[in-house]
Amino acid sequence: MLTGRNRSREDSLITRHIGGRQRGSNLQSTNMTITNKCVFNGKEYTMEFPNVTVEQFESSFTRWIGGEVIQSAFSYLDADQREFVMTGTPPHVWDEMFFPAETEN
Repeated sequence: MLTGRNRSREDSLITRHIGGRQRGSNLQSTNMTITNKCVFNGKEYTMEFPNVTVEQFESSFTRWIGGEVIQSAFSYLDADQREFVMTGTPPHVWDEMFFPAETEN
């Protein structure tokens, strides 16, 4: 299982995203959009996090990278959103990996 302690902070697209926000951006905006790289297929995906401020996300991300379990650091996110933060894998990719469409014979 990938945890905050296993993930390189410097290599994280999330760190570049929140660390590189544009000057004057609104920290109180209630819709975060995060881009992360999937550890399974190497593709970049974007997920929206409604009702989450940049400040709230940054605080949680710092706690998680520092060793706090993700369920505690990001208690306000659902399981799919936490998985996206950890692995960059959106729900549809999980579905494709574990529930592939049956092929016609």
